[in-house]
Amino acid sequence: MQLRDAGMLDLVDPVVKWVPELAGSASPETISGVTIRRLLSHESGLVSEPRGTDFMAEQPRYQGVAARNLERVSEIFTAITQLKYCNLGYQLLGDIISRISGSPYPRYVGE
Repeated sequence: MQLRDAGMLDLVDPVVKWVPELAGSASPETISGVTIRRLLSHESGLVSEPRGTDFMAEQPRYQGVAARNLERVSEIFTAITQLKYCNLGYQLLGDIISRISGSPYPRYVGE
């Protein structure tokens, strides 16, 4: 929300604007409807976590994990038709924050 308030992004931005690699990972007609707002509200339709995600690791590795593992991204329903908790959505949000701010996500949050 800080980046939105600073005018650096908009909640209605398609996620593919900031993570263009996502465009080839699912059906183009539905992935284009996934917005930052839909990721925040768990209405994106995306499922699964990228390969290599380890929530039990002593030092979680989030930076770029989602963007590097988009071959596992899929959709189970059209965005905004139902709610489904999605860790991947928040990993993508972390990648977007890093890309826009130029700072690794953990550092950005810490600052």
